This record gives sequence, C-alpha cells and structure tokens, in this order.
Amino acid sequence: MVTAAWMGQAHPLLYTNGSAGKACIVVDGLAPSMPTIHVNNETNPKNDQPERTERETTITTIAFQRNASIVPQSISDLREAVGWDPANEDYPAAFQGYWGTVSGFDDTGTLVAWCAILSDGVRHAVLIDVIVHPTWQRQGIGQALVKESIAFIREHGISIIHVDFIAEHQTFYEHCGFQTGLGGIIEG
Repeated sequence: MVTAAWMGQAHPLLYTNGSAGKACIVVDGLAPSMPTIHVNNETNPKNDQPERTERETTITTIAFQRNASIVPQSISDLREAVGWDPANEDYPAAFQGYWGTVSGFDDTGTLVAWCAILSDGVRHAVLIDVIVHPTWQRQGIGQALVKESIAFIREHGISIIHVDFIAEHQTFYEHCGFQTGLGGIIEG
C-alpha cells in the first residue's frame, strides 16, 4: 500500500491507496509498519512498467507540503525523470512567480511529486507542472497531489481552477474532477 499524507496541517490524512480500512497518518515523520507494494526500479519487459512485488515492509509514505523550501536541482531532476526539459535555467527564479506549490516527499526526503500554482489570488488559479516521478506513477500519488493542490487553492476562496495538459492525460484530470474541453498553448 502507498499512502500519501499532508504534513503540518490540521487534517493529516489526505489519501490512502490500497485495502479499505488501512490508513497511515504521518505524525512528526513517523509511520507505522504495515503491508505495502514495493516498486522496484526494474521494468517488466512485457509491458515496460515497473515490477511490483508484494511483501511485508515498512510503509512507504509520500508526505505533501505546501510552499516547501525546494532545492532547485530537485525540480530539474524530477522534470528530467519524466522526460521533460530539466529547465535548469528557470530555477530558482521561477519560484518567485508562483502563487504556491505543493511538494511530495518520500521517506528519505526526496522530492517525488510536485505542482506549481499560478493565481490572481481572487478567482482563478492554474495548476502547472504537475509531476510525479515514474517510480511513483499509477499508484494514486498524482491524484493525491492534484487533490492537495485543489484543497490549498480552495482554502483561499479561489473558485475557478484551470489546468492544461496533453490529450493522453485527459482521463487522469477527469478522474481528478476537472471538466475537460479545448484549450491551446504557444511554446517558444
């Protein structure tokens, strides 16, 4: 089971992916031991997906933090891990243009999920660079990241949330609650 929790807020449990009734609440960075699905870094040659083996181990926790202090290289590394341009020249300068960020850290403190938020602070917000490290994809971490980002925005009274994405991610964002339609982007 992979559990995602948000730290430093009044509601410590954000998301549980796994058997009903099993949850992990992170308190001061400590998590109980319970069954988990361990994700190896090796891929299955049949489907090019990470191998998953069930075994008893200490739970792996993704802790979400809002506006966490991030080492710029960790953003570039995460971008590169998903096949994007690392945009090394953008950080740390880009941090100053964000209304907010949501960062997901694994048990070792490594950044494995990240979302930047742009907003007018009144009515509109936009999620940009929603990223989950490939090792953690398809386990609910992305949906938990988006859910935490939406909660963060809504707590500030912002009512309209936008996101841009490529067509292959449409179903993901619909599962996150977005009504999808047409949009456009100009790069370069």
